[in-house]
Amino acid sequence: MNFIIAGVLAPLAYFLLRLFFKSLVMSFLDKAKAQSGVKEMVSCCSCGVFIDKNDAIKKSDQYYCEKKECLSNV
Repeated sequence: MNFIIAGVLAPLAYFLLRLFFKSLVMSFLDKAKAQSGVKEMVSCCSCGVFIDKNDAIKKSDQYYCEKKECLSNV
């Protein structure tokens, strides 16, 4: 009987509690991110500068900034 409790039920309970708390924390973080007003940033593939994703130029899953040097690579 002790083997069933220690070997089966305890790991199962640990897994379920961990899954519950992880989903709770991830939900909290997603809500905080959505309400924070922080913009998503991407890195320019050519020069490495971080820019707002809305201002970036996307070409074949890569982002570029608006510098002349970077746009010539697009």
